[in-house]
Amino acid sequence: MDNYSAILQLIAVLVVVFIGYLLFKYGVYLVRKNRLQDFSLKVKGSKNGFLIRTIKKFGNFLRKIKIIKVKKYNAYARYVNNLDDGYDILASKILCSLFILFLYLIVSLLYKSDLNIVIILVCLIIGYVLLDFYYIYNSRNTYRLVNKDLLGAVIIMNNGFKANRSVEQAINDVIDRKNGPISIEFRKIMDDVELGLSYGEAFLRMYKRTGIKVLLDISHAFSLYTLIGSDLIDVFEQIEKKIIEEEKFTIQVKALKTFNKLFKILFYFLPVFIISLLFVINPVYKQLLTTNKGLIVVCIMIVLYIIYIVTINKIVRRYNYDNQ
Repeated sequence: MDNYSAILQLIAVLVVVFIGYLLFKYGVYLVRKNRLQDFSLKVKGSKNGFLIRTIKKFGNFLRKIKIIKVKKYNAYARYVNNLDDGYDILASKILCSLFILFLYLIVSLLYKSDLNIVIILVCLIIGYVLLDFYYIYNSRNTYRLVNKDLLGAVIIMNNGFKANRSVEQAINDVIDRKNGPISIEFRKIMDDVELGLSYGEAFLRMYKRTGIKVLLDISHAFSLYTLIGSDLIDVFEQIEKKIIEEEKFTIQVKALKTFNKLFKILFYFLPVFIISLLFVINPVYKQLLTTNKGLIVVCIMIVLYIIYIVTINKIVRRYNYDNQ
């Protein structure tokens, strides 16, 4: 069995492992969905599994190595609940590389194929880069979901303030009624408050984690409420209106971008469609292009087409600028 067959076997093993992981996660989801949550004790926090404990131990080892810089990975750690900082992210990437290398070694031993240093390096590189796609998707998806559910969270809190509920009760209402990343973020806010931070500082930390600008307004609102006792109902109604206006603006921008893309695609291929139609209608044009003069005409047409594309791009950019 050659090395390339071993790679194919390795890919098959990875696919089987991935499918098994998905089935396991789906089984856990079904168990959590069907259990009697209302009759069970709610325990704060949960014990980390073996994999998370291994990553954290390896991350602690990497922290002792002073030359390792993980500043660029800290942004990923904001969106992963069980990992603390960039060292844990780096540890997970290294362990993923070693895991894929281990699978390749197992497959090579089972099929008695020779080890190839190039394939070993490829396995290490693929394993190191593979988790980046997950972390990038997770960070973008978390931002999208938090930004999407933030309006509902603000409405729930404002309704709580109208019912004379405290800030803590209003935040707990969001945690109980919402699911997904927004609920997790509000739990982190309560954890920060229990550690001694004010609500304004806790929402400021949430802004630093997610980058959603409306959270700055919420942070300032709670800071003013702590200092001078401002009316939270009026402030949150203004924040609610601001979020709605920003969503309307975002929808308009998306519609404009979609129109521009369709416009560009249509006009990009319009000359090609017209010329192709002429060739179909009159095959004589094809014969003319095979001559020396025809090649000159083709070159001129290509230059004109490039100028045409540049002109269309400038028109679209100008249209975007005028509508901003």
